[in-house]
Amino acid sequence: MKLRPFFLTIAAAALVFAPMGCKKKADAAASDPDVYVLGIEYDGEGGTLPPILWKNGEAQRLDMNNAPEAIFVSGNDVYLAGQGWQESNTTAVLWKNGEAQQLSDGKTDAFAQSVFVHGKDVYIAGVEKNAAGYAMATLWKNGKAQHLSKGETRAYANAVFVSGKDVYVAGNEDDAEGKTVPTLWKNGQAQRLGPGSNYDYANSVYVLGKDVYVAGRVNDPQRHWAVTLWKNGKAQLLSYGWDNAGSVFASGNDVYVAGTEDIDIGNGVATLWKNGEAQRLSDGKNSSSANSVYVFGDDVYVAGADKGATLWKNGVAQRLPVDENSVATHVFVASKGK
Repeated sequence: MKLRPFFLTIAAAALVFAPMGCKKKADAAASDPDVYVLGIEYDGEGGTLPPILWKNGEAQRLDMNNAPEAIFVSGNDVYLAGQGWQESNTTAVLWKNGEAQQLSDGKTDAFAQSVFVHGKDVYIAGVEKNAAGYAMATLWKNGKAQHLSKGETRAYANAVFVSGKDVYVAGNEDDAEGKTVPTLWKNGQAQRLGPGSNYDYANSVYVLGKDVYVAGRVNDPQRHWAVTLWKNGKAQLLSYGWDNAGSVFASGNDVYVAGTEDIDIGNGVATLWKNGEAQRLSDGKNSSSANSVYVFGDDVYVAGADKGATLWKNGVAQRLPVDENSVATHVFVASKGK
């Protein structure tokens, strides 16, 4: 079933005129990529306003009846994945250029958390509850669902990445004792990334060559909830404190992890780790967060919040034009017209 398109432009495009004799500058500007940022604005009363998609800083307000959680751009097509509503239940939804495709039937709750396009195939990672009420880690390929867990305990699929013929899904699954175990599924086969504890997560996955990187957090006795990077299944703890990683990206010899450090309980600091070394993106005077990282050429983009939805480019903050009570959740960078 298709729903009506939900893009409602709320900011006019800015026109930039290049004077004659400035061909070099014009060529450089033409080569600039398109930067997409997905975000949420809160209403101050415990709810949210319609989500926002920024393209090169220009905001588009999305339909209130939809809640996209992830973005992927392929060619001229913009894919968003998230949740909609059908009667009393949430549904997993894929939007392509604003047109909605329901991925679940609405008989039980479902939602989508990640989207990846590989050739002509569209992969969605998310959750679909079974009749017993257990959340099942779910992978949709071109709209067809594959349950990655058995439905005997809770399991969540948080991110998907495709490399060649292999499909990787990062998430978490409760064991028989109720511990939350960070998990990586490769072509449907589960690999536990740790023994599990309370609130251990695998939130993001990125594959470069033969190396598989997963970012999340573990509850370490010495470090509380530590930002964690797994490389080919081996864990590296990146932080001390009540911390979490939202995103990982590998480029060349460098591995970037975006996350949040708590220098004080309840006061998070947006942080970017490059090859294990932390760079704080804010001064820590107010709570901030880093939720998503994307590398394009020599530039590193991070989406998060610091007194409102914020995009950092190479460490320099750009506050996106919206109320302070907002957060940028995802960033995706693509070549113009490709």
